[in-house]
Amino acid sequence: MLKNKTEVYTVEEYKLMRAGVLMPGETKSKNRKIMNATKVSSGGATFDSKLEKAMYDELTSLNVEFCFKPKFVIMPGFYYQGKKVREITWTPDFFFERLNLVLDTKGFPDSKFPLKLKLFKRYCTDCGVDYSIWVVKDKRGIHDAAFFIKDCVDNQTDVKLLEKFSV
Repeated sequence: MLKNKTEVYTVEEYKLMRAGVLMPGETKSKNRKIMNATKVSSGGATFDSKLEKAMYDELTSLNVEFCFKPKFVIMPGFYYQGKKVREITWTPDFFFERLNLVLDTKGFPDSKFPLKLKLFKRYCTDCGVDYSIWVVKDKRGIHDAAFFIKDCVDNQTDVKLLEKFSV
């Protein structure tokens, strides 16, 4: 129930309130890097969301070897008119070097994600690497992705066979 009936919301904010993502009185313009995510700490590691932790737990229980939170410099820094312009980096959640697979968990992607994904694809093209990029969006997908990755590691097969998570 709105306390102040004169509050004005955009259509997008209203839809988010109806979905339970925003509370009445809260606006989407508030600086929120990750929407509707709860940071979780476990075993000395900090996870950006419960979804990321669930994927981490699933992969470790299957004894799959991966790199957690690798940092890719997708556009190097440079100088413009004597001023330093910072590099652009992308830090996906998981990287499987043996499979050439980058995996990110995104329940609600933020506004920067599509642009960084596009820049990462350009980075892969420029560097001549052929990484498969997967995005897992829900807990149901975590189980499927983890077992498929485990199967690819065990049988030394290519991960490109599964289009369900590819972006």
